[in-house]
Amino acid sequence: MNQLLARCDAFVGKFTSNMDRLVFALMSGRRGGCVPPYASIDSRWCFDFGVRSGRTLGNESFKC
Repeated sequence: MNQLLARCDAFVGKFTSNMDRLVFALMSGRRGGCVPPYASIDSRWCFDFGVRSGRTLGNESFKC
């Protein structure tokens, strides 16, 4: 299913979901490292794990 979703032209999902992060990474890889158009419905991309550094679109913090 991830491979099928990665063939899309744009991404709409949740960056707090590991499956959605995987799909977005696969999409970027298929485009030669170019970031595809995207919209996250819950938060921005978060690079930390277990650290309160994530921010929702409403600017509230959460643990990544």
